Amino acid sequence: ENFIYGMPIGWYINEDVIVKMDKNKGSYIPFVRDGEELPFEYPLEKLFDTDVFKPVGIVADSDSLIILLHEKDSDEISESTLVMIDKKTAEVKNQPVKTGRLTAVAVSPDDALYGTDGKIVYSINTDNGKLKPLPLPGLAAVSAIAVDQQGNIVVADAGPDRQIKIYTTEGKQIGTCGKRGGRAIRGEFDRDAIGEVSSVAADSKGQIWVVEKGSLPRRVSVWNPEGGLVHDYIGNTAYAGTRCYLHDSDPSVAYVGPIELKLDKANRSWEVSRILWNPDPDVEGECFYIGPGGNSFSIGEFAHPQRFSAEVNGKLNEYMFVPPYRDFEGYKFFMETENGWQPVSAVTTVGQISGSVDRKSRKTIEEPSGEFAGLHPFDAVIWNDTNGDGRVQFDECDIIKLDKPRKGPAEIEVPIPMGSGWGGACYTGFCILCRRDLSLPPDRLQ
Repeated sequence: ENFIYGMPIGWYINEDVIVKMDKNKGSYIPFVRDGEELPFEYPLEKLFDTDVFKPVGIVADSDSLIILLHEKDSDEISESTLVMIDKKTAEVKNQPVKTGRLTAVAVSPDDALYGTDGKIVYSINTDNGKLKPLPLPGLAAVSAIAVDQQGNIVVADAGPDRQIKIYTTEGKQIGTCGKRGGRAIRGEFDRDAIGEVSSVAADSKGQIWVVEKGSLPRRVSVWNPEGGLVHDYIGNTAYAGTRCYLHDSDPSVAYVGPIELKLDKANRSWEVSRILWNPDPDVEGECFYIGPGGNSFSIGEFAHPQRFSAEVNGKLNEYMFVPPYRDFEGYKFFMETENGWQPVSAVTTVGQISGSVDRKSRKTIEEPSGEFAGLHPFDAVIWNDTNGDGRVQFDECDIIKLDKPRKGPAEIEVPIPMGSGWGGACYTGFCILCRRDLSLPPDRLQ
């Protein structure tokens, strides 16, 4: 097989498409039908003469491409559809086959098809869609599957073990990749552990390739058949290298958002050392996610954070300052403590603490709840972590409510002048550069 096939996604792609590329050169290879080249990014809608399906997965056997489909606009997905198309012409080869609800598929070298519903791995009869559960012990949750050259099933277990597990088709576990328990969401970066996995693949050497779906950091790791880490690929940066910066006084340390990189300039090398902050969604009061930069204007993480040292109350502390690209995101300060990095103060809005706001349209997605219920997401907040736990409590907040009629989201003006565009910085005395000067006394930053 000299080609690779895929369904690309991105802010510039407005519809579901399928592509074909040269495996060795990376060049575009269009499908050809009746002697005519089809558009390189070929819309899936044209395959089915309908727009009711969305693609979930794609695999290639020796003769066909097999696409896993779900119905669009369905809250409860109870079944999936399998469609086989010709690898040269992109023509549908069979009537769509209904099968049980699946989240991923994989194919073996002898063209056996497997799938998972996120809990169980099945073998799939491609003629009638019937599923046969495979006896694979020790799996808690399945996020991705693959099949190696020997026909073994490679499974990403997203449960407490957070490992890649390898099984024979008879159900015997013969290997693992990654430390049991996975990698912590923040703190010291452990290369030998794995985060959340979106896909896995096995190459001709028996190596397992693992794609992590998070952005802290963006990572693809490669593991040998014995489970040892061979290499990992970190990156890329976001649009225009936004959110990439150096420590103000230590040029041996660089950052991409909250991702810390140790630089070895003599050997022209670097490595990820730790993740300064990433809030745990299961811990009440932890908030202020710091992204590594946005790849589109809808995400819009373009403002550069800042790492600096400053003396407060006679003690030299390490700080990170994160300015807002949009006014409602606000200004956040983080500090290194004996418990690790954590937020210590913020001038922001309620929607950054409770509830959520669409970053592009400014519309409310989820109303504030709990002690913040009844407040508008654009009400301003001045927060100081008075108890030192790194979590936001209502009694630590001063609320400044909107003083203008609540018109359309785009017309709402946040009570405190915020928004720094691509810039923003914190200067001596914790003075913030924004639309107009806004100073915080150092004692509010502990």
